[in-house]
Amino acid sequence: MSTSNPIKLKATDVDEKLDFVISKELIHILLIIVKNNTRRKIMKEKCELVLHIYQDAEMASYTLTKLLRDLKDRDNKIKKTLEDILKEYEEWKSKSKAFLKENNAEIDETSMFEKMMAKMGIDKEVKKDNSDASLADLLIKGVSMGSIDMEKKINEYKDDVDEKELSLAKKFLKFQEKTIDLLKEYL
Repeated sequence: MSTSNPIKLKATDVDEKLDFVISKELIHILLIIVKNNTRRKIMKEKCELVLHIYQDAEMASYTLTKLLRDLKDRDNKIKKTLEDILKEYEEWKSKSKAFLKENNAEIDETSMFEKMMAKMGIDKEVKKDNSDASLADLLIKGVSMGSIDMEKKINEYKDDVDEKELSLAKKFLKFQEKTIDLLKEYL
Protein backbone atom coordinates (compact mmCIF):
# COMPACT_ATOMS: atom_id res chain seq x y z
CA MET A 1 0.00 0.00 0.00
CA SER A 2 1.39 3.36 -0.98
CA THR A 3 1.66 6.10 1.61
CA SER A 4 2.17 8.88 -0.88
CA ASN A 5 0.15 11.97 -0.15
CA PRO A 6 -1.01 10.80 3.27
CA ILE A 7 -3.89 12.54 4.96
CA LYS A 8 -3.13 13.35 8.58
CA LEU A 9 -6.00 13.19 10.99
CA LYS A 10 -5.91 13.96 14.70
CA ALA A 11 -8.27 12.38 17.17
CA THR A 12 -8.58 13.61 20.73
CA ASP A 13 -9.16 11.09 23.47
CA VAL A 14 -9.87 11.88 27.14
CA ASP A 15 -6.28 11.30 28.24
CA GLU A 16 -4.21 11.45 25.08
CA LYS A 17 -3.94 12.69 21.53
CA LEU A 18 -3.54 10.16 18.79
CA ASP A 19 -1.90 10.93 15.49
CA PHE A 20 -2.53 8.56 12.64
CA VAL A 21 -2.05 8.53 8.91
CA ILE A 22 -4.57 7.14 6.49
CA SER A 23 -3.62 6.69 2.88
CA LYS A 24 -5.94 7.54 0.01
CA GLU A 25 -6.09 3.84 -0.82
CA LEU A 26 -7.37 2.97 2.65
CA ILE A 27 -10.01 5.69 2.44
CA HIS A 28 -11.06 4.28 -0.94
CA ILE A 29 -11.33 0.77 0.54
CA LEU A 30 -13.39 2.08 3.47
CA LEU A 31 -15.77 3.86 1.09
CA ILE A 32 -16.21 0.65 -0.91
CA ILE A 33 -17.02 -1.28 2.29
CA VAL A 34 -19.61 1.31 3.34
CA LYS A 35 -21.14 1.29 -0.15
CA ASN A 36 -21.31 -2.53 -0.21
CA ASN A 37 -22.86 -2.65 3.25
CA THR A 38 -25.50 -0.18 2.09
CA ARG A 39 -26.18 -2.35 -0.97
CA ARG A 40 -26.45 -5.47 1.21
CA LYS A 41 -28.93 -3.70 3.49
CA ILE A 42 -31.06 -2.68 0.51
CA MET A 43 -30.82 -6.20 -0.99
CA LYS A 44 -31.74 -7.72 2.37
CA GLU A 45 -34.79 -5.46 2.57
CA LYS A 46 -35.73 -6.21 -1.02
CA CYS A 47 -35.35 -9.91 -0.48
CA GLU A 48 -37.19 -9.80 2.83
CA LEU A 49 -40.32 -8.66 1.02
CA VAL A 50 -40.08 -11.49 -1.50
CA LEU A 51 -39.04 -13.92 1.25
CA HIS A 52 -42.29 -13.08 3.02
CA ILE A 53 -44.22 -13.97 -0.15
CA TYR A 54 -42.32 -17.26 -0.36
CA GLN A 55 -42.91 -18.19 3.27
CA ASP A 56 -46.59 -17.30 3.12
CA ALA A 57 -47.08 -19.25 -0.12
CA GLU A 58 -45.14 -22.21 1.26
CA MET A 59 -47.21 -22.38 4.44
CA ALA A 60 -50.48 -21.96 2.53
CA SER A 61 -49.45 -24.72 0.10
CA TYR A 62 -48.62 -27.04 2.96
CA THR A 63 -51.87 -26.27 4.78
CA LEU A 64 -54.08 -26.66 1.71
CA THR A 65 -52.36 -29.90 0.68
CA LYS A 66 -52.92 -31.32 4.16
CA LEU A 67 -56.55 -30.15 4.20
CA LEU A 68 -57.28 -31.61 0.77
CA ARG A 69 -55.77 -34.94 1.87
CA ASP A 70 -58.11 -34.94 4.87
CA LEU A 71 -61.10 -34.17 2.64
CA LYS A 72 -60.20 -36.82 0.05
CA ASP A 73 -63.06 -39.19 0.82
CA ARG A 74 -65.60 -36.50 1.65
CA ASP A 75 -68.01 -34.75 -0.67
CA ASN A 76 -67.29 -31.13 0.28
CA LYS A 77 -68.14 -28.67 -2.50
CA ILE A 78 -65.24 -26.45 -1.46
CA LYS A 79 -62.61 -28.98 -2.61
CA LYS A 80 -62.41 -27.73 -6.22
CA THR A 81 -61.95 -24.13 -5.03
CA LEU A 82 -59.23 -25.26 -2.61
CA GLU A 83 -57.44 -27.12 -5.42
CA ASP A 84 -57.50 -23.97 -7.57
CA ILE A 85 -56.22 -21.81 -4.70
CA LEU A 86 -53.48 -24.37 -4.00
CA LYS A 87 -52.31 -24.20 -7.64
CA GLU A 88 -52.02 -20.43 -7.39
CA TYR A 89 -50.13 -20.59 -4.10
CA GLU A 90 -47.75 -23.12 -5.67
CA GLU A 91 -47.15 -20.67 -8.54
CA TRP A 92 -46.41 -17.87 -6.06
CA LYS A 93 -44.07 -20.16 -4.17
CA SER A 94 -42.18 -20.96 -7.40
CA LYS A 95 -42.02 -17.33 -8.55
CA SER A 96 -40.74 -16.05 -5.23
CA LYS A 97 -38.24 -18.90 -4.82
CA ALA A 98 -36.85 -18.22 -8.31
CA PHE A 99 -36.44 -14.54 -7.45
CA LEU A 100 -34.67 -15.36 -4.18
CA LYS A 101 -32.30 -17.78 -5.91
CA GLU A 102 -31.66 -15.25 -8.67
CA ASN A 103 -30.60 -12.74 -6.01
CA ASN A 104 -28.54 -15.26 -4.01
CA ALA A 105 -30.80 -14.73 -1.02
CA GLU A 106 -31.04 -17.20 1.81
CA ILE A 107 -34.33 -19.07 1.67
CA ASP A 108 -35.80 -19.71 5.09
CA GLU A 109 -38.15 -22.67 4.91
CA THR A 110 -41.13 -22.88 7.23
CA SER A 111 -40.09 -24.59 10.42
CA MET A 112 -41.23 -28.10 11.23
CA PHE A 113 -42.83 -26.73 14.41
CA GLU A 114 -45.00 -24.31 12.41
CA LYS A 115 -46.04 -27.10 10.06
CA MET A 116 -46.85 -29.38 12.97
CA MET A 117 -48.98 -26.70 14.59
CA ALA A 118 -50.84 -26.12 11.31
CA LYS A 119 -51.37 -29.87 10.87
CA MET A 120 -52.74 -30.21 14.40
CA GLY A 121 -55.05 -27.23 13.88
CA ILE A 122 -56.40 -28.66 10.63
CA ASP A 123 -56.90 -32.11 12.16
CA LYS A 124 -58.79 -30.59 15.08
CA GLU A 125 -61.02 -28.41 12.89
CA VAL A 126 -61.81 -31.15 10.35
CA LYS A 127 -62.78 -33.54 13.16
CA LYS A 128 -64.82 -30.88 14.93
CA ASP A 129 -66.68 -29.54 11.89
CA ASN A 130 -65.71 -30.28 8.31
CA SER A 131 -68.55 -28.32 6.72
CA ASP A 132 -67.66 -26.02 3.84
CA ALA A 133 -68.64 -23.00 5.92
CA SER A 134 -66.37 -24.01 8.80
CA LEU A 135 -63.42 -24.74 6.51
CA ALA A 136 -63.93 -21.48 4.62
CA ASP A 137 -64.01 -19.58 7.90
CA LEU A 138 -60.79 -21.25 9.06
CA LEU A 139 -59.01 -20.47 5.78
CA ILE A 140 -60.31 -16.89 5.60
CA LYS A 141 -58.78 -16.25 9.02
CA GLY A 142 -55.44 -17.67 7.91
CA VAL A 143 -55.34 -15.82 4.58
CA SER A 144 -56.45 -12.61 6.30
CA MET A 145 -53.53 -12.82 8.73
CA GLY A 146 -51.20 -13.33 5.78
CA SER A 147 -52.65 -10.41 3.85
CA ILE A 148 -52.38 -8.10 6.86
CA ASP A 149 -48.72 -9.10 7.26
CA MET A 150 -48.15 -8.57 3.53
CA GLU A 151 -49.71 -5.11 3.65
CA LYS A 152 -47.48 -4.19 6.60
CA LYS A 153 -44.39 -5.44 4.73
CA ILE A 154 -45.34 -3.47 1.63
CA ASN A 155 -45.71 -0.29 3.67
CA GLU A 156 -42.45 -0.99 5.50
CA TYR A 157 -40.36 -1.62 2.37
CA LYS A 158 -42.11 0.44 -0.33
CA ASP A 159 -39.38 3.10 -0.34
CA ASP A 160 -36.49 0.61 -0.24
CA VAL A 161 -37.30 -1.84 -3.04
CA ASP A 162 -37.53 -1.36 -6.76
CA GLU A 163 -40.83 -1.28 -8.61
CA LYS A 164 -40.54 -4.91 -9.77
CA GLU A 165 -40.47 -6.30 -6.23
CA LEU A 166 -43.10 -3.89 -4.99
CA SER A 167 -45.36 -4.83 -7.91
CA LEU A 168 -44.86 -8.52 -7.13
CA ALA A 169 -45.84 -7.96 -3.50
CA LYS A 170 -48.91 -5.91 -4.46
CA LYS A 171 -50.03 -8.62 -6.90
CA PHE A 172 -49.61 -11.24 -4.18
CA LEU A 173 -51.72 -9.11 -1.84
CA LYS A 174 -54.44 -8.85 -4.52
CA PHE A 175 -54.33 -12.63 -4.92
CA GLN A 176 -54.83 -13.02 -1.16
CA GLU A 177 -57.79 -10.62 -1.24
CA LYS A 178 -59.30 -12.51 -4.19
CA THR A 179 -58.83 -15.77 -2.29
CA ILE A 180 -60.72 -14.38 0.70
CA ASP A 181 -63.58 -13.34 -1.59
CA LEU A 182 -63.70 -16.81 -3.16
CA LEU A 183 -63.85 -18.46 0.24
CA LYS A 184 -66.60 -16.12 1.47
CA GLU A 185 -68.96 -17.77 -1.01
CA TYR A 186 -68.94 -20.85 1.24
CA LEU A 187 -69.89 -19.08 4.48
